[in-house]
Amino acid sequence: MRNPTFKTDYTNLAEDIYQQVMWKGWKFKTFTSLEGWLAWQWSILFKRPLCHRDVITLKSFLEKRRRINLKIKCKQALTKNERQFMAEQWIDKEGYICMTKMMPCPPIRNPKENQRLEQLLKQTKWKI
Repeated sequence: MRNPTFKTDYTNLAEDIYQQVMWKGWKFKTFTSLEGWLAWQWSILFKRPLCHRDVITLKSFLEKRRRINLKIKCKQALTKNERQFMAEQWIDKEGYICMTKMMPCPPIRNPKENQRLEQLLKQTKWKI
């Protein structure tokens, strides 16, 4: 569908690390914070230090994605925004959230002129 050539999707890896840290590493220990564990693991994955804001942003992005995946598994209807979110947003190899936004085609204002221009384009294609 809309897969740019430069897209390197690390969303599933980041989500796997989030699940591993939550259920196997952190284990709801009260003397440490989950964000500290996530910052340490994600900084290894993305090869850069992560600040607190980066960790909170990635964590909320993955939680929103998990909620939408749950709606898909339960066969509930997705809204337009949720479908766009799943199709057009991902985490890149440096740990930033990227998005692809496609601009819709403008409406045809004058159909007769549009037909004339298309015929001219077809004629020029045959000449080449």
